[in-house]
Amino acid sequence: MLTVQIQEEVVTVPQHTTGEILVTLRREIFRDDWDMLAEDLVVYQLPLWFYQHLERSTDHAFTPKYDRIFTELFDLDPGMLSQLLVAPDPVAVLDALKDRVFTEAHWRLRRMRLPWPDQDNVAQRLARTSPARYPYGGLLRCVRLTMPGTTVSDMSLILHLPELVYWQVELGQLPANGDVLDLLFRAYGTNDLRPLLAATDLPERVKAHADQLPELSFNFT
Repeated sequence: MLTVQIQEEVVTVPQHTTGEILVTLRREIFRDDWDMLAEDLVVYQLPLWFYQHLERSTDHAFTPKYDRIFTELFDLDPGMLSQLLVAPDPVAVLDALKDRVFTEAHWRLRRMRLPWPDQDNVAQRLARTSPARYPYGGLLRCVRLTMPGTTVSDMSLILHLPELVYWQVELGQLPANGDVLDLLFRAYGTNDLRPLLAATDLPERVKAHADQLPELSFNFT
């Protein structure tokens, strides 16, 4: 006799409603401070009374119109909602998330404090083995040094690059991608960087260029 075993699909049924999740988030993030919540809701043109109406919802999903409340007001990824809806203890999930965010922030702060080798000194040692150098790195370095206190880690965050990759672009060991060029074009207020790249004294040339454009701003944070 042939026995056929049919594997049933396991479906996880939500244990909570979106209203219950909103209540949990408000208590965990705003600590029941209704005044602060009302002020933040102004950004979304949402009155407090209507938000309180959403907290009484028995739905198991947000309508697209109110997705921003979950993702932006509470600063959570969209996938977190489905996780919270089926979690036996949503508070425990949020606590674990807060611990992870804190750990990542702490590690990022440590990376920001790491000293990076001076590109000029490194370039002199690498010149013999890597003669090809990209001049955009020098312009990028001038942008960073023009903003006091801006680190390699800060610039890598702005450009969505790993710190080591960004540092190599500044050094001239990697080419400048489109995002780097776009930043340089905006920083120097021009689509033609060749006059700057041809300068014999780049920092002085950049300073003179900035003096000619009083509205020049290197603030991209």
